[in-house]
Amino acid sequence: MTKQKRTENWWEPVYSQEEYALTKDNLREFQERITVEDKVFMRPEEVNNQLRNKLVTFKNCDFEDSLDETRYIFEQCTFSGCDFGGSVWKQSKFRGCRFDRTSFSISTFKDCEFRECEFSNIAFSGNTTVIPDTLITNPSQFIGAASIFEDQIPDDVSTSFQKAHLRVTQSTLSRIIMDNLSREGSEESYYEAVKCRTIMAARARYAPKFIQVYGERRKIKFASLMLSDIAKLSWIFGLRIGANLEVLVLRTLGSMNAWGASVSRSVLVGSFLVVFFALLQVKLNSDGWNDALMKTCEVFFLFGYTNHTSDLAMPGFGRFLFLSNAVVGLIWYAVFITTVINKLTRQRS
Repeated sequence: MTKQKRTENWWEPVYSQEEYALTKDNLREFQERITVEDKVFMRPEEVNNQLRNKLVTFKNCDFEDSLDETRYIFEQCTFSGCDFGGSVWKQSKFRGCRFDRTSFSISTFKDCEFRECEFSNIAFSGNTTVIPDTLITNPSQFIGAASIFEDQIPDDVSTSFQKAHLRVTQSTLSRIIMDNLSREGSEESYYEAVKCRTIMAARARYAPKFIQVYGERRKIKFASLMLSDIAKLSWIFGLRIGANLEVLVLRTLGSMNAWGASVSRSVLVGSFLVVFFALLQVKLNSDGWNDALMKTCEVFFLFGYTNHTSDLAMPGFGRFLFLSNAVVGLIWYAVFITTVINKLTRQRS
């Protein structure tokens, strides 16, 4: 498995055209600030309750065994060019670790923790990366660190196809992480997972259709496409633009309440919007501050909207200002009420 990943699987971060030998070794405790290179780690010869490593750098190392009989703790360790494929972990903890060009595909982490870790140029799979009840405190950073490794893609392989598959994988795994955090972990991590899952699902909406129409991984020349295929791809391109617009809207609305985490932020945003529209009333309609604030509140909360738009002598810009005030107030009201209800009724299992 290790050799195949490193020498044949160009979509993996550990892929290299240069062959080098890895030495088998047992995973154990190492001295601090030591660098361990070119190892294939197996389970220890003797079962331990716990093994701890701190400030250790693992470079070009593979973990290929069932390591679930011992609880491992890694603190501020670095994993560079490592492959976790084929390994099984249970109740192990990674705290403040850094993972660079590391593969988590075909690996299992049962009830493990990744706390405040950093990830860059990693690979995982929605099907073969198994993480039941595993806590990842920064899911957006973990999911966003996945890459298709464009510098390794063969000339006859479609980059767009690889990106579409990555979007599906990110969406799948972000949902699993959110489900895990709904049962354990901090509220901050949970709402971060909600943000990650929502955005990744929106971004991946076009991907299954693209994969279905494109049909294969290799590049296809435009001249070889049938007219029906071109029409379908154009439609999918429109879906992708719509997905990007949806992400923009979701980010804007999500920032109003910290993706459901903060009622106070919703209140502050609402107060800012009321003051903003009141200032526009003062500047553009020459209203006094008290009158402008009263009008803005009545329109913003919709209970006096028609009182200020029934005047036929009102100029068009004044009507537009009131309409914008009402629309923004309606959007804010929807976000605020659902945030309060969610806070009062949501129970984590």
